[in-house]
Amino acid sequence: MVVIVVLLLSIFGVSFQPKSHYDLRQSLDNPAAPEQVLMIDFQSNQNFGNYNRSQDIFAIKQNYYSSLQEGYLVHHLQLPFISQPLPNENSSLFGFGDFDYRGYFTLQKSELHSNLPNQNHWRWGVGPAFEIPTGSDPQLSTKKWSAGLAVSLIYQPPGMSLGGDISQKWSFAGQSDRADVNLTEVDPIVKIYIGEKTTIGLLDTIKVDWTQEAKNRWTLPMGIEFGQLIQRNHERSPTNLRFGLFSNVVRPDKSSDWYWRFSIQFAQ
Repeated sequence: MVVIVVLLLSIFGVSFQPKSHYDLRQSLDNPAAPEQVLMIDFQSNQNFGNYNRSQDIFAIKQNYYSSLQEGYLVHHLQLPFISQPLPNENSSLFGFGDFDYRGYFTLQKSELHSNLPNQNHWRWGVGPAFEIPTGSDPQLSTKKWSAGLAVSLIYQPPGMSLGGDISQKWSFAGQSDRADVNLTEVDPIVKIYIGEKTTIGLLDTIKVDWTQEAKNRWTLPMGIEFGQLIQRNHERSPTNLRFGLFSNVVRPDKSSDWYWRFSIQFAQ
């Protein structure tokens, strides 16, 4: 599929080679990139629950990094605010969910602060993943403390990003009457950059809840996302807009069958 898209765009004369060796879009799509980014994300999951309503999630995400002697530690923080349809009522509950942290250690240098291009197209990062049960209501939280590992590996030649980001978390403490956490999340990274500012992305985060029975274990979305970088006169604080439509071709019972998402990234 990716090869077909690339060939079609090439036939119509689309240039994939940016004018500068530094392409901010590649850094924004790389979880281990040492950049500081504020992201506001809104996702609306359709036909959710017993009444086929929408589950809306507004998330605030902050990425920043710490300089180490041999590289960087890139921090990802996320706090969601959720409008959750109640399972046995035609109404919703609103509040904030569990706090999520991921850290990626990487040896790569930030090209934003370098005059020389990085000729190695492989990017990687590895580090801890944590989830803290901060949810304002039991229905918006696992009520479990969870920890695990996050790993990213991406190939980024000029014009694209291909790879993935995977995390695995297990619960180790929390309320004993709540279900344990054993969750795998795989984020396939398939991005194609058109010209200087446009991005086409395919696929989205795959989730595997190992505590569920086989038929309700997997969530597998497929779709497309468009991104547009807004940058005037090569300013140091550009904005990246993204909009995507996805269908959950494999999903648990009573979960959303499709969703749309809009996000804004502020590179700081």
